[in-house]
Amino acid sequence: YNTDGRGFVRSLERETGRSPRGAGVLLLGAGGAALAIAVSLARAGAGSITVANRTVTKAEALVEQLGGLVAARAVPLDPGDPRFEESLSQAQIVIHTTTVGMYPHHEAPPLIPVERLDAGALVCDIVYRPRETALLRAAKARGLQVLTGEGMLAYQGAIAFELLTGRAAPEELMLEILRERLAPGA
Repeated sequence: YNTDGRGFVRSLERETGRSPRGAGVLLLGAGGAALAIAVSLARAGAGSITVANRTVTKAEALVEQLGGLVAARAVPLDPGDPRFEESLSQAQIVIHTTTVGMYPHHEAPPLIPVERLDAGALVCDIVYRPRETALLRAAKARGLQVLTGEGMLAYQGAIAFELLTGRAAPEELMLEILRERLAPGA
């Protein structure tokens, strides 16, 4: 089992109150976590998924792996490219899955210009250290709703626990301990 995608969807729904059903998603990155998230979003009824990656062939390969589960396309992760610009302005949910902004490179600037996002967009970053990346800080400063990577990490662990033991995971306790351990200075 790969529990990353299911953990992300559980985090999205529980922590933001939003469902992926019918939503236009812009996925930044095309690695393993991006694939798991894309598949889970497709299964949860996402309206469309645009995969943006610096290497477009990797984005195209991820779209191919979705096998028609959802309307999907690949575009270059390039703010100067009109296909990317269109995807950025139309996205209802933006999910950052690259390592840009992850500790120890936590001061790296965001890959996208958040000012081009719709005012109702949700910006997610699966990075959990630091808790609030430069991307999330920029999105919050713009007044956008944000989702950190902590929930995905905790919920994918909870799902794995349930699969292994057949018992309900102590999700609240897992989230509490995770946040304690990831706190600055911990």
